[in-house]
Amino acid sequence: MVIARPIQGKHRKIKDRINIILFAIFLITPFIYINGKPLLLLDIPARKFYVFGLIIWPQELYFLHIILLFLGFSLFFWTALAGRLWCGYACPQTIFTEAYNWIARKITKDRFGKPSMKKSDWFVVYIVWFFLSIFFSLVFLSYFKPYKETLNQILNFEFFIPTTLIPQNWVIFLALSTGAAFFNMAYFRENMCRLVCPYGRFQVALLDKHSPIVTYDVKRGEPRKKPNEKVGQQKGDCIDCKLCVLVCPTGIDIRDGLQIGCLHCGLCVDACTTVMGKFNKETLISYKTMDQIENPQSKIQYFRARTIIYGTILIFLLIVFSYLLYKRSSYIYICSKR
Repeated sequence: MVIARPIQGKHRKIKDRINIILFAIFLITPFIYINGKPLLLLDIPARKFYVFGLIIWPQELYFLHIILLFLGFSLFFWTALAGRLWCGYACPQTIFTEAYNWIARKITKDRFGKPSMKKSDWFVVYIVWFFLSIFFSLVFLSYFKPYKETLNQILNFEFFIPTTLIPQNWVIFLALSTGAAFFNMAYFRENMCRLVCPYGRFQVALLDKHSPIVTYDVKRGEPRKKPNEKVGQQKGDCIDCKLCVLVCPTGIDIRDGLQIGCLHCGLCVDACTTVMGKFNKETLISYKTMDQIENPQSKIQYFRARTIIYGTILIFLLIVFSYLLYKRSSYIYICSKR
């Protein structure tokens, strides 16, 4: 299990602000009701999907399909335009990992993840993480089942199907969700990004030479300092402090080049900026395109075939969705008049 060392810097501040916003959205959204209707609820047993004021019935699932297509192509568009923003700043795996780490650091202070951390510390952390997993799972459940029903069943101890010892569906869902969340945060963690998530594998198809990625300046940095050399004796600028590795959420070494495990979160950029700043030098790790690496004077080309195609598809999906929604509203209005 990789426990990244805390680091301060430009990208850390950006991540913190985005984390707060996205966590607020996650925790609040299922509890917002407008005119008695939930803002977002995928009520599968009732076959009703409430999506931001729109009630989607089973025969209208094309609305949901268009929304999913829009989200998918948005991922493609932003990846081509600005790199792996999703992985580094918006992916639930990334956000929840940092939330669990934040809680652990509040409990153990600066001992978290260090050899000085005792077994008793880990025991307390695991207990808190377990209850935190239950809480997050209850919030997640509220996206599929009205929270008032769940709360009422919990208060009345209605965990089993009447006259049986078979757990109700929501109890099974809650147990599986809690177990998966706890296992993921207490053990699996970075392996989700490196071994399971398919996004890192097909990112090669989404990125091109004009997409910003986190890169290491090999020309300036190498040859890096050797273990038997003193700082300043090395020929390259890299002093091999390994801080870029220690702050990485997946534990990779960006100096080895672009890798599946790289989230492009920019924390290694903050680390290298801090270290190189002590020597009055520019960072060796930064956001650059492959084109900028080959031609340092070149600029990022945001308008190119790939981004234009993805952008056009997004506009088309938005137009289709608006048209279908307009026709649906007109139909409902006519039926209400009759």
